[in-house]
Amino acid sequence: MAGQHIAAVHASTVSSTAPCISLYRISIIERKPAVPLDISVRDLPTVHALVIRRRVTRDEIATALAECLPVVFDYAQQHGLAIAGPPFARYPEVGMGSLTIESGITVVEPPSTALADGIEALVIPPGRAVVTIHRGPYDSLPESYQRIERWIRDQGLSAAGAPWETYLTDPGERPDPATWETEIVQPVR
Repeated sequence: MAGQHIAAVHASTVSSTAPCISLYRISIIERKPAVPLDISVRDLPTVHALVIRRRVTRDEIATALAECLPVVFDYAQQHGLAIAGPPFARYPEVGMGSLTIESGITVVEPPSTALADGIEALVIPPGRAVVTIHRGPYDSLPESYQRIERWIRDQGLSAAGAPWETYLTDPGERPDPATWETEIVQPVR
């Protein structure tokens, strides 16, 4: 009887905590030591961009980027809009199970005509931001975000807006994830 009770308690505990464990993706796989981050504070200018906004789960980020970025690139090219930099993803809302992602590209100036195809004009105001370069695969980006958050707190700063990441390396040109570089920007006050 005692064995059945212990098994029932164990099963109940596993059932009630499993969603939390999978949410935080606890991994028992040994990872390589984190690459040091060179974190600095910069004054950033106004940024004009074209984006497609979607609500996704963390597992759907790559799919959303793969679907949205080509549409935004094509739209800019078809409408003669000068692209100012590599693609990026901005995260204006992050929830427990999903987040809002704005996938897009920066442009030299805002579009002068109405937009279509689910594309929106985005203006990111000028201001101070913490900036660093993450080196390595995208699945280790959360570790860099955690280190940035700790650095911000240690400097007596606080987040002041949505973070974004700019994909400096094209995986099609450099397929080895160890060589990928992603700039992470977190506005601060």
